[in-house]
Amino acid sequence: MSVRVFCSYSHLDRDLKNELEAHLSPLRHSGRITLYCDDELTAGTKFDPVILHELDSADIVLLLLSADYFNSDYCWTIELRRAMELAEVGKVRAVPILLRPVTKWNVPPLYGYTAIPKNLRPVTLWTNRDEAFANIVAEIDDVVGEIIEHKQLLATSGTFAPVPTASPFSDRTVLSQEVFHCTTEVSPLPVRGTGITELLPDLMLRFHGDPGEQRFADIWIYANTNVTSRLIAGVASEATLSLATSQDSTKLVTLRRGVHAVQSALNALAFLRVPLHELRYLPHGERNFRVTNVRVNGAQLGLSTRTPTQICLFVRVSDTTVTAPQLAVAFMASAVQVTVVSDALDLTTLAQGHSLNIGLLNDQRTADKVTAFVTFRGTLASYEPPSERTRLELEFANIPEGIHLFATTEPVATSPTAVTGALMSTEVSKSPKPPTIDGRVPMGDRSLALSRIQLHARYGVAVWEIQTGASHTETFTVGLVIAYKSDPSNYLPGLGTATVGGSLAPTSSVNVASATAPIPRFAFSSVAQEFFTVVP
Repeated sequence: MSVRVFCSYSHLDRDLKNELEAHLSPLRHSGRITLYCDDELTAGTKFDPVILHELDSADIVLLLLSADYFNSDYCWTIELRRAMELAEVGKVRAVPILLRPVTKWNVPPLYGYTAIPKNLRPVTLWTNRDEAFANIVAEIDDVVGEIIEHKQLLATSGTFAPVPTASPFSDRTVLSQEVFHCTTEVSPLPVRGTGITELLPDLMLRFHGDPGEQRFADIWIYANTNVTSRLIAGVASEATLSLATSQDSTKLVTLRRGVHAVQSALNALAFLRVPLHELRYLPHGERNFRVTNVRVNGAQLGLSTRTPTQICLFVRVSDTTVTAPQLAVAFMASAVQVTVVSDALDLTTLAQGHSLNIGLLNDQRTADKVTAFVTFRGTLASYEPPSERTRLELEFANIPEGIHLFATTEPVATSPTAVTGALMSTEVSKSPKPPTIDGRVPMGDRSLALSRIQLHARYGVAVWEIQTGASHTETFTVGLVIAYKSDPSNYLPGLGTATVGGSLAPTSSVNVASATAPIPRFAFSSVAQEFFTVVP
């Protein structure tokens, strides 16, 4: 069985197209694909009917993207638009391929489609172009395998193809009532750019039509990054497929209990042998599934300043047509930024011969101390259960001898919405421990409790736990107090420059699904900043 592949490209990219075609030769010679490019047209051929016929006959359309592709009226208005029209009704798989850098490629109607290479690095930016094309061909071969399997299932099950609406660009595809099919639905949310276990919004799978008798199906969900939902037993995942209906489901022997996924690959989940025939007990319009607890590694994708990075899913049901199977479910929020400011005139230098006396901390009449403020800004708030909350972590390094650091046990301020959090650890081990109260400090219109940060080998850590909030950009400001007693004869406080850095926590090097690693967890992203310097 062969898969028909159509190549859409700008003639100014012919050399790169030829390189890709050469790398596809093994697939062509093996009979897995037949490849059509418009350079096969002979002189005097009226090309519009031929190209549209080849597009309509294709199983896969390769969109070779570059600045010249977007500037080509024919590529953009004829070939790409027709390919998107067919892709939206499940007639072809449209595969964007980044040939050359483009300022912003993920625009309608390409918005929401996963591009290759997977790292979104255009071919011309690879040190070894052969390696780039090998990466691309491997991805294409995976798609070819899925389509061949789908064709074989269609041949044995007799499932009908979807019937599109009159408008090729409508958001929803209307299928005839006789055809059993599935539609997908999701409300995209932001996910954190350093998050390894980012929770995706619930995915709705709506089934239409009569499934028939004894219809079992496997439902696969593929992500464009690693799936990191917790493993609960071997390869079983916490990701769950459950009914989303208001109807009585007591007659649904299996579906009423829900189905756990198995981790079938680093980036894939599978719900195996789902008894779709049980849906017959539910009325039309109520045959819906909700997929929950799908977590992914957002840090693996990283953040791009040139294109909006998205988390995309591809849904596949083994013997059932899925309309618009690929969808964007989340978008990457900016990385958390940490800024340090002081209420002193100059935080950058502290004089060794001048005391910032610890004993004066509780005396509101003295200015003989330095107060600093550290602000976290980004997608901070937790949408995790109470036992799995996001934390904010400050790391202090190169703290001069004789310096004492204190942190407020609660935030000084939060905005734009109310986010609450509390100091949970001042130990280098980061283990949760109720903070001791070592003093108070006036900040704004309040007097806030302080807890000493334990320093070991000139290094210290303070961790706050986010307790409430929403999943959008927030600011969270904590207060720090620097204190010391001057003793120049013993060279105290020591000379040197202290640094501070902050990130979401807990951090982890485990970037795949795990049964034991904490949730949530984050890639280390702290960047050290100059905090203060002690001078003679």
